[in-house]
Amino acid sequence: PPEAARHAVEQSLEAATRAAGVRPEFFARHATAAPPRLPQMLKALGFRGALLAGFDGAAPPPLDQGRTTWVGLDGSALEAVAGTPADLAQAETVLSLHERLAETWQRDPTPTLVLAGWPGGSHPAVDDLRLVTQRSGVLGRFVTLDAYFDRAAAADHWSTITGDQLGRGPAAGAAAKPPAAAAHDALLDGLAYLATPPNEAKAAGVQAGGTPHQPAAPEHDGLPREATLLRAIGAGPPNDGASATGNVAFNAWSFARPTAAPVPTEAPACGFCWLPTDLEQHGPDAAAPPTPPRAEGHTLRSESLEARLHPETGGLQALRRHGVRANRVSQRLFAVSARGATMPAEMRAEAIDVVQASGDCGAIRSRGAIVGAGGRELARFEQAITLPAGASHAVFAVRVEATALLGERERIALRLNVGPGEWRLHRGLQWARLPVHTASFLVGDYLELGQGQRRVTVAPDRPGAGRRRGAGVIELDARLGEACRYAVAIDEPLPMRLALAAFGGPLQAPAAAPPAAGRSGWWLHADAGNVQVSAIAPGPPGEGGHRRVRLRLIETEGRAATTRVRLWRPIRSAKVCGQAASTQGAAAGSTQGGHAASAYDEELAVEQGAAVVEIGPYGWLELEAAW
Repeated sequence: PPEAARHAVEQSLEAATRAAGVRPEFFARHATAAPPRLPQMLKALGFRGALLAGFDGAAPPPLDQGRTTWVGLDGSALEAVAGTPADLAQAETVLSLHERLAETWQRDPTPTLVLAGWPGGSHPAVDDLRLVTQRSGVLGRFVTLDAYFDRAAAADHWSTITGDQLGRGPAAGAAAKPPAAAAHDALLDGLAYLATPPNEAKAAGVQAGGTPHQPAAPEHDGLPREATLLRAIGAGPPNDGASATGNVAFNAWSFARPTAAPVPTEAPACGFCWLPTDLEQHGPDAAAPPTPPRAEGHTLRSESLEARLHPETGGLQALRRHGVRANRVSQRLFAVSARGATMPAEMRAEAIDVVQASGDCGAIRSRGAIVGAGGRELARFEQAITLPAGASHAVFAVRVEATALLGERERIALRLNVGPGEWRLHRGLQWARLPVHTASFLVGDYLELGQGQRRVTVAPDRPGAGRRRGAGVIELDARLGEACRYAVAIDEPLPMRLALAAFGGPLQAPAAAPPAAGRSGWWLHADAGNVQVSAIAPGPPGEGGHRRVRLRLIETEGRAATTRVRLWRPIRSAKVCGQAASTQGAAAGSTQGGHAASAYDEELAVEQGAAVVEIGPYGWLELEAAW
């Protein structure tokens, strides 16, 4: 997630400052691949430039100039040096230097070569090269990054690298991405600060000077997070003298979410709701009309979707909306050869069982084998498909165990068929919706397939490789020997919501009595659907006893928006902090005559207790509000 990546950069910056005794002004990383929002982060943190020369052997995008402009998704620009570093430990680096210099002189106004070496690992001829450059400039000079940016000519406006060009991310098989639950918990800590009266602010565990990404420890003033939140709304946890009469669901995301309860209930955005154990406590209108069984035979049903499993393969035969006969999604497991071709194999179900048919969920599990030519059993599979109550998506949990007959470079893949025709592909990377133009790609937050007004969104539980397999067919790797999960939604207008909320509901805390603050409520609200609150932390002490809070807002769809930010008490004043990345840049990849976005500081209009915030495409800004 963006906040986790920013927190990692901040920690690295602090460590480097302690070690060197001076704050670094330039950024470099070992890997060539970089998150697409990284230029925004570096610009916001005050970096002057970056070295885009990965030491992992991968080459950056080809450029005519060594000095370039690294343009973020929101248009913020950072000066950079790009190139594939030559190894100083190799004699070839020195012996072929004249050829590389000649080639560079022909195309680069400021001929630039990037050389990489480590103490004790350079070729003896490198010392001769250093001596030559000290006595004469005919072969150029070794310079530090700050001297390079001060002396070298500025990059031409066409010499740019956009955030997505380096945003390939981790390779297939990478470790799981930080769970959305961790970001959700950090936001809950911030909500506890908002909800707690000033004289009890310490109980929320968020002190001035904390960071929005990680404002507090899991425990606050000796109390677990759940107890702190319950105290903020006047709902005490169960103790020895009282048992729980229900749960309070806390939702820190910027959109309402359904909860697992006997009666369908939504937890408000950045708020809470009461879920009594006794159905009668929901009120006289609580009884829901009778509904068909959520799981029966080979069929699953929710309030909006129906899923049917294929009786012979155990895969998804059809996923459709209620009242619509047309199938929208089908799914199966396939065997793929080392060359990427489909192997002659089929998915055979041995058992299909209903494993859950409760009021809040329906689930069916299929088990069987993937059988190749000649009846060879290549792999065993177990797949569960779940339709949560109140949700508009299905969740697949797949586990595949290879047998000895599956080749070393052969693999099992999950394929989704969404129908014939041309489908536009977009993927989510770092909470940004980016187009896909290649046959193979990395699936980060989600993958969206669009055709006219129709959409199918797939959100994996961790990044993985994806491929096009013809019209309307997408292939995703099934990790052998590991459980992997995918959420599939139909016509989801804001796909980032699926990625954030698909694999876990709001935090539920048992309570002895209903909250004194009411059966539901909220502390923070941003009314633009494509704008998410990514971080909450205390602001500096205000004048006259006014409390302040710092929020970071992030735009996820690539569309400019005007959002009104409200707190549970009227906002008195608000401003965009100068450290935040600009949201006034052009769309990704544009540089409007060479002028890029920059940091700025601006007072915001406050209308009827709400701060009016203008945020540009892919913007990521930090604002401070007082109440």
